Amino acid sequence: QQAVAALAAGSAALDLALARAETGFLTRLARLDAMRVARPDGHVAAALAQIRPELVTQVKQLLREAIERFDAAIEELGAAWSARLGAAAATEALRAAAAQIDDESPAALQAAQAAAHRALVDGLTEQARNHYHALVGELRRGTSRDDAAPAWLTAEVEIAELTSSTSLGAVAPRLTSLFRSRDALRSEALTQLDQRIARLRQLASANLLDAEPRLEPAVTGALGIALRGDGERHAAWLDAELARTRVAIDTERAQLAVLALARDTARADERELTTALDALAAELP
Repeated sequence: QQAVAALAAGSAALDLALARAETGFLTRLARLDAMRVARPDGHVAAALAQIRPELVTQVKQLLREAIERFDAAIEELGAAWSARLGAAAATEALRAAAAQIDDESPAALQAAQAAAHRALVDGLTEQARNHYHALVGELRRGTSRDDAAPAWLTAEVEIAELTSSTSLGAVAPRLTSLFRSRDALRSEALTQLDQRIARLRQLASANLLDAEPRLEPAVTGALGIALRGDGERHAAWLDAELARTRVAIDTERAQLAVLALARDTARADERELTTALDALAAELP
């Protein structure tokens, strides 16, 4: 009876070990299956909807900063140009300075616009990449994936080229200058420049504000493409990981066959011994 009990306990222990192993196999496969995205397009749409309120706020802030940068650059140019007009020691020098400012101003203003535009695009790209990392981080949780954001992930937005200039025109006309002092002519030129700078600052602000409706779509558009690409890579990784896990489980199951054989042998021995004991008991008086 002790031998029968030992065989029964041994086979039960082996049965439990095998059942636990099988449960572990199913758990490993279920964990991977749970990572599958059933509706990739719906997943991307939900992710973009999740970040849109925060992104709109970020885009508005970046636009404000770009406008402030452009405005400050024009103000700085205006101060430098005013100083050049103010330093003109003669009427002829005043005319030459004004003409030179008119010649230089288009390129200077376009350079200021380009710097503000670049800062805006860089800020939008940074936000696109930050949101990308946050969103794919949720999808990659529990995986071994660590591939970087695609190098092409940028938020490009075109803006209309600013073609304006200081447009001072004929400063201190020769006929007029015969009847007015150099100081009066200089003061008039400075006033004209100040008015033109104020107008250029308005144009610069309007130039960037015209792009506002395109900013958030530029980020979400690029981000959506990047997220779809990451979803495809995730699905490929998951298929490969499931295949690898199934092979590993098959190998482990093969190793567990020894335990299954020992359990089956113990059960057979238990039955045989129980039958023998029953027969012996029947023969006893």
